[in-house]
Amino acid sequence: VKYIRILFSHLHKILDTARFSGKDALVIYLSDHGIDVFASAEDYIGHAIKNDPVSMHAARKIPFVIYTSGLCKEKHPQLQRRIENSWTTI
Repeated sequence: VKYIRILFSHLHKILDTARFSGKDALVIYLSDHGIDVFASAEDYIGHAIKNDPVSMHAARKIPFVIYTSGLCKEKHPQLQRRIENSWTTI
């Protein structure tokens, strides 16, 4: 969980400061593949390990992020609530 929180923290900082600060923006980020983050072993982070069913299952879960800027949250509170209630948030 710590690894994922760090990734989301960095993503948020990049999106909010680089391009979307002060703008009414909703961004959907889709990854091209999943990743095994401690699913197959306590010390493993990486692509799926071939012939390891636990690792393969973890890597099939394709992550995505829905980012809403501060202005988007203010202007579209119902949309923000729907996003927060529909998806797992960290």
